[in-house]
Amino acid sequence: VRRRCRDKANFDYKYLSIKSTVERSRCGQTRKLFCAMAIAECLTCSSFGVDTVNVKQYNEVPGPSAFELVKSSLPGGKYYKKDFADFLSSFRQEYGDISKIPGVFGKNDIILVYDPEDFKTVFQTQGQYPIRRGVDTIVHYRSKVRRDFYEGVIGFADQGKSWWDFRQKVNAVMMKPQITRKYVPSVDEVTQDFVKRLHSLRDKNMETPSDFYAELNMWALESIAQITMDTRLGIFDNTTNKNMHSLMSDLKVFFDLTYRLNFQLSFWKYFPTASYRKLTQSTDNMYKVIQHYVNIGIRKIKDNADDEENEGVLKKLLEIDPKVATIMVMDALFAGVDTTSTATFSVLYVLAKNPEKQDKLRQELMKILPEKTSPLTVENMSNMPYLRACIKEALRLYPVTFGNFRSTGQDLVLKGYHIPKDTDILMGNQITQMEDKYFDKPYEFKPERWIRPPNSKITCPVSATSHPFSYLPFGFGTRMCVGRRFAEMEIESLVSRLHTSSSENQHVAALEVDTVNVKPYNEIPGPSAFELVKSSSLPGGKYYKKDFVDFLSAFRQEYGDISKIPGVFGKNDIILVYDPEDFKTVFQTQGQYPIRRGIETIHHYRTKVRKDFYQGVIGFADQGKSWWDFRQKVNAVMMKPQITRKYVPSVDEVTQDFVKRLHSLRDKNMETPSDLYVELNMWALESIAQITLDTRLGIFDNSTNKNMHSLMNDLKVFFDLTYRLNFQLSFWKYFPTASYRKLTQSTDNMYKVIQHYVNIGIQKIKDDPDNEENEGVLKKLLEIDPKVATVMAMDALFAGVDSTSTATFSVLYVLAKNPEKQDKLRQELMKILPEKTSPLTVENMSNMPYLRACIKEALRLYPVTFGNFRSTGQDLVLKGYHIPKNRWIRPPNSKMTCPVNATSHPFSYLPFGFGIRMCVGRRFAEMEIESLVSRLVRTYNIDWRYPDPKIKSLTINMPVSDLKLRLTELEE
Repeated sequence: VRRRCRDKANFDYKYLSIKSTVERSRCGQTRKLFCAMAIAECLTCSSFGVDTVNVKQYNEVPGPSAFELVKSSLPGGKYYKKDFADFLSSFRQEYGDISKIPGVFGKNDIILVYDPEDFKTVFQTQGQYPIRRGVDTIVHYRSKVRRDFYEGVIGFADQGKSWWDFRQKVNAVMMKPQITRKYVPSVDEVTQDFVKRLHSLRDKNMETPSDFYAELNMWALESIAQITMDTRLGIFDNTTNKNMHSLMSDLKVFFDLTYRLNFQLSFWKYFPTASYRKLTQSTDNMYKVIQHYVNIGIRKIKDNADDEENEGVLKKLLEIDPKVATIMVMDALFAGVDTTSTATFSVLYVLAKNPEKQDKLRQELMKILPEKTSPLTVENMSNMPYLRACIKEALRLYPVTFGNFRSTGQDLVLKGYHIPKDTDILMGNQITQMEDKYFDKPYEFKPERWIRPPNSKITCPVSATSHPFSYLPFGFGTRMCVGRRFAEMEIESLVSRLHTSSSENQHVAALEVDTVNVKPYNEIPGPSAFELVKSSSLPGGKYYKKDFVDFLSAFRQEYGDISKIPGVFGKNDIILVYDPEDFKTVFQTQGQYPIRRGIETIHHYRTKVRKDFYQGVIGFADQGKSWWDFRQKVNAVMMKPQITRKYVPSVDEVTQDFVKRLHSLRDKNMETPSDLYVELNMWALESIAQITLDTRLGIFDNSTNKNMHSLMNDLKVFFDLTYRLNFQLSFWKYFPTASYRKLTQSTDNMYKVIQHYVNIGIQKIKDDPDNEENEGVLKKLLEIDPKVATVMAMDALFAGVDSTSTATFSVLYVLAKNPEKQDKLRQELMKILPEKTSPLTVENMSNMPYLRACIKEALRLYPVTFGNFRSTGQDLVLKGYHIPKNRWIRPPNSKMTCPVNATSHPFSYLPFGFGIRMCVGRRFAEMEIESLVSRLVRTYNIDWRYPDPKIKSLTINMPVSDLKLRLTELEE
């Protein structure tokens, strides 16, 4: 292979790297694999086996001579005053798929290529330290003019080993997703302030000022300052600020002259031309202003060294290298303004020109941001696929740069021409992105081309039809844009805010129906308070001893699509609605801090009875700003997919132990014990403990454990009495009834047991803080807030048992009742788990669509709860009735809605709730259910041979009859 390689030095470098890797591996198969990979890489390398006989010489690459280029660039010449995009297009038309711009006045030649396959060749052979020239003026300024300040740290414009050292330090902070996510709230705050400013600047035609681009620059600068220094510049508060106006003007001069001096004809390398002196002066001005704000940021960190809010980009970079920190922040402030502004305007422009796409985007955003003030969070920003598609498509049509620069890392052959090492290559992505051989109907704005089709293995249509190197808006490889994650976050923030704000009038108008025909609140159908008490409390009453599902059904039949349960004995009224369109209205107007009542006993217990322990941290039962603060801290851990994935092996280990236990407990008829639900509770508790505490409780090893039996009994009492005290008639708010005292005692018992295990988990972390196996939920929450960590762990252990058990039994039951569906699922699982002991992994769990479909359908038929509670965030009109703000709304689950609506309306099926108050443990619950169902279906044929189980609707729906599944082991 080496003999046929044209770049033997590069071959030897790669060979030594692979050789050392192979020698370190003890596995023979792994060694063979590394060798095969190395040979494959060589065989596909552009330097391997090239036909040198038919290769044309470098001086034969098409293009004008140096004299012709100079002549054509003078007044009257065909390139005179052309911008670079038009210049590239002209070259393409005249010289074809490869051409050469000859170097003049001290500049290097530039080879222009337009074929993505050539882009791939250049990128994949660029070497360890990719060279990207084209900003010689910046290098000269930093290495010669102001070398006293830069001290050899040139930053993004540097090359070679020194660039690599700089970039490695910067990457450790700027490229980490967890760092980016930290800034979502603060960047969104900047964006909301900017949207308010734009709103106030509109003229009588509702149009922005003509200098809208300057406004975008101000927004981008304020955002970048917030990110890099955790500091607001206050641009929106004082637009006459001399520093800001100076900086904006100098940025404009900088970009204009940087292009003219580096890409047009200039003698600045021979003597300081007027343009070069002007560029130097503008750069001096910019860096004085930027250095001023960098110093403010550094001083802020020094003054508040222990403040967690300062744990941002600047502080982390300062800890690595103070000089790198200063220069990187300066580079980000200077380089992140015009680029982000241009990209953002491109997105806004194409959406303004395509109102039908804008409407489609708005529909997506209204689910995420139902109100103007709804917060943007890491979680809801991950659910905006159409917004991201719009951004990608806008940057395809209107890219920020005309292409990517690289210098060749070795001798290459491009389009049949020999291209020597260290030759500058300009890859014209702006041209290729508009060619129909790479993009269908390239001049049309089609965000859908970036959306993955349902049930498709391909990521999106573009990946299936286009060359992967045809679209590179942020570059490629180790020299790609270091600020990409932040830029995307800024763009997503502003575009989403503008489109939800611009639609707000439409949204409000839809709610402002003809008030003449709106019926008052007191006319909503329903019994009087006296009738309700009489019908519910006394034997013979039509609601006497009905569980909540039966109660709701009776109300629906008697009163129709909207009804009112009057508040009695200190409780509020509850409005019952059954139309998903009403659900949508309630959810989309619930406000910044959604209120979900219905668990007042828990709130009272934590704020009054045990306030000494909870100290104001109420957890999931809280409301308002304090709930939001708690939830934000919890979301940072519990809602992260990468955290969930970490637990796949350990949860599967718990599941396999439980399956073995069930196997041993079967009777002679191969049936599980009649208390299967208790067994499922034990499995769910063991799983949740593994997740929240990284600790096994050992329930399966010692089923007679007194603590466990006590906890199971108290959980049963808890759910029963929580329902009765919060949803049935009770005087507990006036005096401690027997039921309330019993609930308090059971809650005390539960939390003593749970606190015991939480303490074990905390002690485990303290005893071995450096153990990577402890890098789980509890440790990460402890780092954020110890009190939140304890309360969340307790809530998860207490709330994640019966709900997960009920959901899991629902899935197993419907599969047992539908053997043909069970067989179909088993066929899917046999591919994932060819043997019973085959491991469940993140990768194979992502390939179980039929299992997930079975779970969804089971939860549709047998939901865990009877519906979703919310309090109205504003005055509403539902079914023609006026509903005042702060009224309780109970939308029952989908199986109570009209079947026609249930099959199509997106709000008809919400098993985990909706919006920012949706179930925080959803990812873990789904993983647990998938783990146990897949293990049981893969190992056994599951039968149900008895009458349908009885389900009692308490706080959650729970089976109350004997549960016996027949588990017949499959033959291998």
